[in-house]
Formats: sequence, C-alpha cells, structure tokens
Amino acid sequence: MSGRCTLYTVVNEILKRFKVKQGEIPFQPSYNIYPSHSVLAVVKDEAGERQLKEFIWGLVPPGRLIPPWASPMPGPRAWT
Repeated sequence: MSGRCTLYTVVNEILKRFKVKQGEIPFQPSYNIYPSHSVLAVVKDEAGERQLKEFIWGLVPPGRLIPPWASPMPGPRAWT
C-alpha cells in the first residue's frame, strides 16, 4: 500500500451527487494524490448541512505532534 489515491471527478459532479449546496471550490482533478497533497471531502457542519472542504491527505501517527513548519513524515515503506 503506497498511501496514494485518485480524485478525477469534476467538482460540479461531486456537488451534485452529494447534494452539497455551496459554490464551486477550485480543485484540479488528479490521478496521483500522495500524502501531504490536498483532497476534497464532504462533511456536515454544525447545522447538519453538507459542505465540501479541502483537507491534506495523509496519516499522522498517534502521539506525534507536528509543528506547522515541519515537513511530513517519510513513507513507512521506505524503511522496510
């Protein structure tokens, strides 16, 4: 498992499919989303409305505090 994924659907199609009522977010579809790359996710806000938000793809192990200026942790496969 390389920790990579794809998101090649057009943003307008995501908004329509998940019934999100908000404006378009500028996002470029990608076939190669790697850790520390931006991804889109559908989340519910406090009022229960669906929103499309941008997140950083990756895993932070429990107990590891990462300062905002630090670079992401290297992939675990590099060390095996």
